[in-house]
Amino acid sequence: MSNLPDYYDPVCELCGNTNVEYVTKIDDGSVKWWCPNEDCGNNLLYRREDVLRRLWCDRRLTQEEIAERLHTSERTVREWISHHGIERTEHLQTKWVNGYHVLRHKDGKANRKVRLHRLVAVAEYGFDAVKDMDVHHLNGIRWDNRPCNLELLEPEKHGEINHSKRHDRLFD
Repeated sequence: MSNLPDYYDPVCELCGNTNVEYVTKIDDGSVKWWCPNEDCGNNLLYRREDVLRRLWCDRRLTQEEIAERLHTSERTVREWISHHGIERTEHLQTKWVNGYHVLRHKDGKANRKVRLHRLVAVAEYGFDAVKDMDVHHLNGIRWDNRPCNLELLEPEKHGEINHSKRHDRLFD
């Protein structure tokens, strides 16, 4: 609560409990508190559409971050987001796969995935130049996606380079 000004009174608006935790600042300047009192409905903020929409869509927190703030499980947050029909389809999920930064976008029921270095190459060279080519990391570091470290290669040539590098590592 140290990031809040002194004039915010940490009191549950429903039961008056002063042992509450900061959840989120609302657009109108008010603050929402999480109340640990089990008899108080204020401890079920994860059920409220306005709170979920604000944290998921506006603040762009992950479901894991929301669950931590609202003192519940990630599964519960996911189920209530779904229950209220709250969508954030423009949200990209990212993860590392075999050293590559991979972006995933859920478009309806289809999952679309692309490696970040291919997107960088499209931005640098254009879609038509990249579409039938492999994107090669010049320094061999898969997470180094600077345009100056990427080159376009025919798939056969890219395979030869990667095969010779593996061969060199095996027999050095």
